[in-house]
Amino acid sequence: MRRQLLAAKDAKITNKSAKKKTEQIKIIMAIMVAVTLVLAGINAEAQVTSSQAYYGARNVGLAGSDVAHQTDAWAIFNNPAALAGTRQLTGAFSYENTLGQSFLPHAMGSFLLPTSSWGTFGLAVDNMAVNYGGRDLTSEMSVGLYQGFHLLKDVNTSLAVGYGVKYLQVDYGKSAGAFGDGSDGIDLGTSRGAGLDIGFIASLQERHYLGARVMNVNSPQIGSGNALIDLPVKLQIGVAYSPYHYVWTTFALTRQAGTATQYHAGIEYKVIDAITLFTGIHSNPNRFGAGLRVRFKSFMVDYGMITHPVFPLTHQFSFGFAL
Repeated sequence: MRRQLLAAKDAKITNKSAKKKTEQIKIIMAIMVAVTLVLAGINAEAQVTSSQAYYGARNVGLAGSDVAHQTDAWAIFNNPAALAGTRQLTGAFSYENTLGQSFLPHAMGSFLLPTSSWGTFGLAVDNMAVNYGGRDLTSEMSVGLYQGFHLLKDVNTSLAVGYGVKYLQVDYGKSAGAFGDGSDGIDLGTSRGAGLDIGFIASLQERHYLGARVMNVNSPQIGSGNALIDLPVKLQIGVAYSPYHYVWTTFALTRQAGTATQYHAGIEYKVIDAITLFTGIHSNPNRFGAGLRVRFKSFMVDYGMITHPVFPLTHQFSFGFAL
């Protein structure tokens, strides 16, 4: 009897130990994903302060091909020059689980304020975290102030420029600690930096558009010493054409040092005034996107999804208004 009790006790201890070890392994895997996403500079949508690929469900559905044609508050992220065309008080908010992973929540929002003499000003906020067990293992935040205005505008042509200065912050959270869950870990500190984005858009008869943007044009760095990180400079150039009022075709290419050039293509079709459909593809890696926008008076709800050759679908929902 005593041997049975001792065996049961040992089995219970072993189960607890195995469970604790499993939890620690999960935490370590989550930390590894976070570190990889922060340091690798990949083009998958996984980084606030370096290389986030898609902002807004429309941008997701068009697979990032719409740099030359922006019509809403997401222009502040995708091409700040498009702010010049904003004539209404505009705002938007979006949320996704990056790469379909629940421990990679990503939220972003923007607010645009047009003026009569100085173009349009905007505020952009972007936040992503690696979350496990209700704790943020790491988190990234970007807060930017932007302005877009026309250098030239007449009946047939226009040329707009936009720029933005953003505050960048990465919080490395706490170490695993004795319990392995970070509850009693050591604070690993925070790194900060500042980035500069610029963009240009030219149009002809509001049917032909050429756009470009450069992200992190000042080659910002965060951290110090052995932990110093160079944030990547990313260039995107695109064109957009409307064969008739309800259809837009878009094409873009994205270039970032150390990665293969991406080619994007998309099409947008307004079925009725209240419903717009969009779809797109891009290369390196090959991904397919699709989505729709539902508009009701001054408000809109967007949904976009995009595939990945390895990870599950990414679903992004956006809410916006234009008053």
